[in-house]
Parts: sequence; structure tokens; C-alpha cells
Amino acid sequence: MLPNTDPAKISSLCALYRQECQAAGSTEHAENALSASWVFLDAIVAETEGQARDFGLQYIELMREYRAAISPAFRARFPILPVGTMPAGTLCGSPLTVLEQIKEYAQTGVGGLLLRFRAGPMPSEFAKQSMSSIMSEVYPPLMQA
Repeated sequence: MLPNTDPAKISSLCALYRQECQAAGSTEHAENALSASWVFLDAIVAETEGQARDFGLQYIELMREYRAAISPAFRARFPILPVGTMPAGTLCGSPLTVLEQIKEYAQTGVGGLLLRFRAGPMPSEFAKQSMSSIMSEVYPPLMQA
């Protein structure tokens, strides 16, 4: 399991892993291990970019504030972001935008993504709609690629 961060950071971590495996004489092991690795991400999908961001960000912020309040380790690892800043490792936007974001993660060489659709006190109906959008509008084009 790889941390929830942006595709560039995941690519960097994968490159470092490949380099270390190669130095140890095990290039094949690196690709096998990476293809079995997953990245954990929050997913917020709505009809438009603005809807996803405006509605979803408030719950991401509440969840992060709560976790930081109960865990000094979380606060140290994930500092509080300026209000209105979407954390790295969050798929957020319209189905088309989220599709493009997922494709960026696919290029890193990891085996898959583990998506959380409900952040903090987010209403379950919104989370269900995000999940439905992923399955009906994002997943089919991914399977065609």
C-alpha cells in the first residue's frame, strides 16, 4: 500500500524502489511487487469540477482536522493545509477529470487504486453518487484503454 499522494510522488517512490531492487540484483522482483501495490485515495466525483470541489472539500477538511486533533502523529505527517486547499492524493472533479487523474496513476506502474468515497461526516448520498459516477462513467472507458 502506497500513501495517498499525487502521481508524481508515487512515480518517484516507484523509481526509488526499482533502483534499490536493481542494486540488489532483483529487477523482476520490483515490477512484480509494484504491480501488486495499491495507492489509497479519497474520491470526490460530481457533475462538474466546482460541485465536486465545493461540496467535497469541506468534508475532507473536517476529516483532516478531526484526525489531526486526535493524533499528533497525523498532524506531523499531514500538516494542516490552508483553507480551500485540496490535499494531494484526492481524486476530485467531474467524471472526465477523475478519469484523467486515474490514468496518471496507472502510468506509475502500481497495480491499482483503493478509493474511499466518504470523507468525514460527508452525507452518504453524496458518497454513493460519487461511487455510481465512477462505476458508470469512469470505469468503462478505463477498461477500453
